[in-house]
Amino acid sequence: MTEEKSRLRRELRAAQRGLSPEETARSDAAILAQIQGSEVYGKAKRLFLYYSRPGEVDTHALLARAVSDGKTVALPVSAPGGEMTFYRYTGTLRPGLWNIPEPKPSDPMEPSPEDLMIVPGLSFDRMGYRLGQGGGYYDRYLTAHPAVTAGVCRARFLRDAVPRDWNDRPVRYIITEHEILTFPVK
Repeated sequence: MTEEKSRLRRELRAAQRGLSPEETARSDAAILAQIQGSEVYGKAKRLFLYYSRPGEVDTHALLARAVSDGKTVALPVSAPGGEMTFYRYTGTLRPGLWNIPEPKPSDPMEPSPEDLMIVPGLSFDRMGYRLGQGGGYYDRYLTAHPAVTAGVCRARFLRDAVPRDWNDRPVRYIITEHEILTFPVK
């Protein structure tokens, strides 16, 4: 399974690099509009978000929008070994592990059933499972901290199935440019 996931990750990363800046911008804007218009976003008072890197669905505009909408936002702080903790976003970020911007770790937050967590992934499948970057951070976190989760994915990277292991956790929603898929709570 590990080799199959590694091969697919390489393919998906190459495909991400092949997207034009215009296509990426259109896709990001459409996904942001889907999120903002969703009932799950509207109801959430707190948003657990990732700070996107090049190639990922851009979350920077969503971060700004959530703050302007009066939502409390939390971003992850990652540690070696696959562990992460979410901390309140206060408007400033600093370089973290792998140089990913993160908040100062001073006000930890854990999700509750009324909160929404936006989950990154290279690809998702039509059963709610994701193929991430390979570190297992979100799978470990979601095992210990169940949350209302929404994976964001460009429609071209949505698959019928992605390889998965026993410890992979499905998301509750997948949001693409064109649709919001909903899955039963597992």
